[in-house]
Amino acid sequence: MAESDREAILARVRRAARQSDDTGAASRLRERPVGPQPAGAGGARLQAFTNRLEAAAATWTHAADGRAVVETVASYLNERGISGPPIAADHPALQALPWPDAQRPVVETARGDTPA
Repeated sequence: MAESDREAILARVRRAARQSDDTGAASRLRERPVGPQPAGAGGARLQAFTNRLEAAAATWTHAADGRAVVETVASYLNERGISGPPIAADHPALQALPWPDAQRPVVETARGDTPA
């Protein structure tokens, strides 16, 4: 490749990187299409989800609001003798719940020996 060809390519790359219109990768990521969604309306989806949980031997509880979520988590940990805060994803909905300081979830990666 000749030096002038190389410079021409690099100039195009630099121009493309400076563009601030909505043709860039960042805007494509912001406006990405929604992926496949499960069939059925809200109630049917919830039932399908809970059926899958139960098939995987998981347990679940319906909580009416954020306070009930916190109480349910505390009860779960207490019944199993687990002390200390649970480990949770860094999600605004979880962080916004009314956790007591001692039970506020810790944001980190769970390991195989993580109790909750």
